[in-house]
This record gives sequence, structure tokens and C-alpha cells, in this order.
Amino acid sequence: MCSVGDAKDELNLITSELTQRIDKTVFDGSIDESWGQFDNTAIQEKTCLFAYYGGLSSSPTQNLEMICDKFIISKDGYSSLLNTDEETVHVYTDRAVYCRVLKSKLSTQNVDGFKEWISQNPFTIQYQLANPVVKTVELTATDQDGNTTSIIRPIEGTMHLSTSSDTIKPTFTGEVPVEAIEQNLASFIVG
Repeated sequence: MCSVGDAKDELNLITSELTQRIDKTVFDGSIDESWGQFDNTAIQEKTCLFAYYGGLSSSPTQNLEMICDKFIISKDGYSSLLNTDEETVHVYTDRAVYCRVLKSKLSTQNVDGFKEWISQNPFTIQYQLANPVVKTVELTATDQDGNTTSIIRPIEGTMHLSTSSDTIKPTFTGEVPVEAIEQNLASFIVG
């Protein structure tokens, strides 16, 4: 479950329907990522500029509302990338991703050095989808004994709920009403 700007994914716990409004692309320098480097006119004193012309993994909205876990997202035009020495990422619609990185982080100041660096320092861009995707998901929970179930049953006392993810930790808000068993039984005792 993610959010970018005002858009957020939604999960209906009753119907198990997930409305996905956010997607992500992870860049890790893998062999299928065809990064290129701009010529010397685009290489500043402290940074190098690289471009990936595969775009993002799905179609973002036109306003390109997005976040990145490692870089500042440049919302200025393409020409601003040529005139800066700051580390930044810029996405040009869904066709290209530009990344400016410090030379000091690279073993060599070329595409091979960049791909080597991002293989050890992958970055993720999350963005709003142009068209939300609705799908049904399987919901399960694991109890304190390691048993998996599709239903959470409240228990008396303190009940701990947590979430987990390999990338960005999701937020969880919930209320589980629990009536004390002793109080409930006491209401049936006739004196």
C-alpha cells in the first residue's frame, strides 16, 4: 500500500479488493536496463548524467507526481538537468528516466561505473498511475504461534498487530473491539 501526493492505494478488507493507484519501478543496473551517458557537455564538475530510455514499468499520470527513495525528483524541465551539479532524478513522461549522480560514488565515470554503483545502491521511483488497477488479493494473517489464517479473531488483553514489506513499510490502522470474557460471563450469573 503506497501513496504519492493525494493518490493512495486502497484495500477493502471485506471484499479483498485492492485499488492500486501507485506503481513503482526499481532501477538496479540489471542487464535489461539500457542506460546511456550524455556527452561531455552534460557532465558537470561533480556529477555525471545518465539516461534510461525504457521509461517506467507502467504509465504514470500526466502530472508525473512521484517520489524516489534515494534522489531528489527534479520537476523542472529537461534543460535544468544540464545546468546542475546536484544529484537528482528526472522522469520525462513515460519514455525516459534521467539520473545525475556524484562522480565520487562511481568507480569509473562511465555507464559501466554507474551500473556497477546502482547494482549495489538500487533506487525506487513510486508514481501515480494514469489508470488505477483493481484486483482481488488474498488476505492472510499469521498469529503468535506461526499459524496462518484468513480471519483475525480478537483476544482478551493486549493484541499486537503489525505489517511488513520488503521495500517501503506499509501503514496500518485498525480497531479490534474486545469485551473482557470475565465481564461477559458475570452478566449471566444469577445471584
